[in-house]
Amino acid sequence: MTANSVTIQALRQQTAAFIADDPTTAQLIPVTRVTQPNGGFNEQAGTPRASQTFKLSLLAYDQRPTVTVAGVERVIDYHVIGPHDMAIAPGDYWIDGEGTRYDVVGLTEGWGYETKAFVSRHIPRNERP
Repeated sequence: MTANSVTIQALRQQTAAFIADDPTTAQLIPVTRVTQPNGGFNEQAGTPRASQTFKLSLLAYDQRPTVTVAGVERVIDYHVIGPHDMAIAPGDYWIDGEGTRYDVVGLTEGWGYETKAFVSRHIPRNERP
């Protein structure tokens, strides 16, 4: 084993311990875009991925960027931090036990020992302030 592979293994173990400290388990649902004859598109939920465990980490208030999803500007509220081999892609989503939807809006660098993604919490119109 090379020194680099030993380091990667140690970092993967640290990521696993970090996730285990406050885990979230969910089935992420991939979304595919289906082009319509008029040139627009509809999004359709795909087959849910196998259940995965990760950490949902709230971003600092002053560091929350925005993203435009389907023409609506939304605040990116969270990072997902998962194992290096987590199955996740932009467009995936999950709904927690309280009915709140979380949308994966982009991936960030994981450096080979973890997976990181930006997540926006979807607040239904009837619950907005």
